[in-house]
Amino acid sequence: MLLTDTPPNAKSQNWHFTPDGSPRGYIKPHQLKELWFHTGTRCNLSCSFCLEGSSPASKRLDAPTLKEVKPYIDEALELGVEQFSLTGGEPFV
Repeated sequence: MLLTDTPPNAKSQNWHFTPDGSPRGYIKPHQLKELWFHTGTRCNLSCSFCLEGSSPASKRLDAPTLKEVKPYIDEALELGVEQFSLTGGEPFV
């Protein structure tokens, strides 16, 4: 059955449809291939264009510890994740 085959009434809680019964866009995932970790906001640079507002003195978001992320890494490996990526500040500051 396609998501658009049976639109619910306007009061439905089915998130595949808007309150007026129009179908929402949806891509059914088949496998998690990449997992991203945000590494905090400390960075050895202070770029004016930084979307995170990172800098050497920033303490707005602390970097996660290995103890905190290891359960997610282990679970991701069991699910077949192929790539891990880091974003945010500089994780080695």
